[in-house]
Amino acid sequence: MADRINSAGKIKVGDYFESCSFHPCLCIEVDESGSNIEGISLIDGRIQNCSTVHCGIRKLTIDEAIEWKKRGPQEIEGQEVENQWW
Repeated sequence: MADRINSAGKIKVGDYFESCSFHPCLCIEVDESGSNIEGISLIDGRIQNCSTVHCGIRKLTIDEAIEWKKRGPQEIEGQEVENQWW
């Protein structure tokens, strides 16, 4: 199960995470405080900007990132999601 991140310093460059728009992403940049991150979406290649403190993102393993790409985000039952890509 993906780990929910809600504090700075939990994601580093090279890690995979689920953006606040539910895209699996590869982290490419983390600010000095460790709270603002940028990642490349594995869905559409766009840059995703998220906050580890405010967005409620989830850290993913490589296997989870691949699963998210193939089948959509996992374990989000009951959540209203706008602009679903899956």
